[in-house]
Amino acid sequence: CMPTLDESLDPQSDMNVGQTVTLDLRQPLGVGFDKHLNITHCQEGSQAQEAGVEVGAKVTRLANEIVNSVDQFKIIMSRCKEQGQFEVILTLQHPLIKDIPS
Repeated sequence: CMPTLDESLDPQSDMNVGQTVTLDLRQPLGVGFDKHLNITHCQEGSQAQEAGVEVGAKVTRLANEIVNSVDQFKIIMSRCKEQGQFEVILTLQHPLIKDIPS
């Protein structure tokens, strides 16, 4: 699946570009993230990389549920799998691109 841009912005966040990707929970996601849900690495050739997930993006939603912690992310993943919902939408926010002084 090709990633799509989500035009809705969160005014209370320092992130401005929303991205949604569809992932298959029957396969490894191929990403790692820190306790704040920021993507820290994306494995080469993984479904996440192929979907356009980039290091530095922050996970904000999984299966249309707001995610605030790694534990919550795991709970939502487990619940989706138990219910047979294997294709889920992951929503990411990318940091604002700041002007670099010349």
